[in-house]
Formats: sequence, structure tokens, C-alpha cells
Amino acid sequence: MREPIQTMEPKKRMTAWTILPEPKPAWEQFKRLLVEADDDPAKAHDIFVQRLRIKALRTCNFEAPPRMVDEFRIFTECAPAEMLTDWEEWTRG
Repeated sequence: MREPIQTMEPKKRMTAWTILPEPKPAWEQFKRLLVEADDDPAKAHDIFVQRLRIKALRTCNFEAPPRMVDEFRIFTECAPAEMLTDWEEWTRG
């Protein structure tokens, strides 16, 4: 693991954090993300948003792995609306 050396000045870090778009990480989390993103606030924000998306996918269904969630989304986007709204009628033919 890398040594957490901050090369940005504290005031610049605070300014970068305050102008981040929503959703934005907590201050302490942002400082840790900056180390991971080589002091690039935009890259740190991208990492944060990507982790939020992954977390959201996993919480859709605690039992399902992310691959299954993605396949379900593809299925529901491709399936006819009648099949999704009235399953019994659809299966009767």
C-alpha cells in the first residue's frame, strides 16, 4: 500500500471538495480518495461514483450476484410488456 502523502495544500483540497458535484463523498473519505486518485479531484469523484453504482447494484437483491442483476435488466428491457404485466395470461398462450 502506498504512503498517504498529500501534495495538495489543505485549502486547495477543501476548495476542490466544496465544488464537487453531487453526490459527493464525506470530507474524510474524499481525502483518502485523493491519495488513490493521485491528487486529481475529478478522478477521485469518478472513483466514488463508480463505487456507489456497484453498491447500488449489489443491494438490488442480496442473494443475486451482479451478473444476474445485469441479465435481469437486459431481460426486462427486451421482454414484451404483456409478459411482464400479466404473466398468467402470457403463459396460457
